[in-house]
Amino acid sequence: MPPVRTPKKNSSSAKAQPPGLKNSGRAATEKWQSKLTEIWAPQQRVGAVCGSGPYVPALQSSADACPAPVELPANSDAPLPKTEIPSTSKPLPGSSSDVASAPAPSPPKTPIDAVTKRWSVPKGEKEVHFVSDREWEEGWQKKLGTVTKKLTFGYNFILTDQHIEQLASLGPSICRNLTHFEFSYSDVSYTAHNANKLTDDAAARLARMCPSLRVVQLQGADADRLTDATVTAFLANCPNLTSIEITGERAAGAIKEAFFDALREHPNWAPKLKTLRIPGCGSLAHQGRWMKAMRALSRERETLVIELVSVSQVKKWGDWELETFQDKYRKGKVQPW
Repeated sequence: MPPVRTPKKNSSSAKAQPPGLKNSGRAATEKWQSKLTEIWAPQQRVGAVCGSGPYVPALQSSADACPAPVELPANSDAPLPKTEIPSTSKPLPGSSSDVASAPAPSPPKTPIDAVTKRWSVPKGEKEVHFVSDREWEEGWQKKLGTVTKKLTFGYNFILTDQHIEQLASLGPSICRNLTHFEFSYSDVSYTAHNANKLTDDAAARLARMCPSLRVVQLQGADADRLTDATVTAFLANCPNLTSIEITGERAAGAIKEAFFDALREHPNWAPKLKTLRIPGCGSLAHQGRWMKAMRALSRERETLVIELVSVSQVKKWGDWELETFQDKYRKGKVQPW
């Protein structure tokens, strides 16, 4: 008996049937088509609004967003609709277009150094003179600069350690260029505003940060604050020093005989020194040994002139004035006026 051939079904002309529904004629077919219309009609309208075909998955959470997909029966032969994801203007994170459109990273900021800080180094003036404390407060940051060589203080000035700290804050580019540091003590009147309150520590700091100093003048010194340690600091740190003065009406006894011995034993300290102005011994008991050590230094350094200065106050014309006397020694001998 020959085999019975079954004609192949045309998949394109076959109509999808819902599960559990048998082909029972025209009525059943129309019922299924009506059911499909109820399912797909809302999705087609949504697709028209979203502009992406009969079905678009929900991408937004707002009320106008496209609805979520409708699940079909598992055993249905109906063709599944095409799912299209609408394109957005914002590229996905990590994509090539996202990397290309990302702005270039800004270069890292260079940190500001605490020493070079803070303001640009001024040029300043070559010679700066401050008559009063007020002039200093108003102009020390403007007048002092890289070209400043000479710094002097007038009759209405009170010199303190704070002034040395402010000078140091300007940096080595200014301090290293100073060649003259001169403080004058001249006003002892009833209305005087003139004093030297500098200490050994501040003076030693000044010596270290200004190695180019050639002339140092610190009048009005007090033996309780300024001693031979100050003189030693300038001699040891300023090789170009030619003249140094530490004098005052209350400075007697500031220089000990050991200072003369130390300077004699260190000829490399300030080899260009020409003038040393210091107060006297201040003690009759040690006068002999003190003078002997001073004369020995004077003979050792033949070009050095040592001036022993005595300062006192005298009353003239109803007010007070300073009176100064000095004895000069060279090569161990006192020099004539």
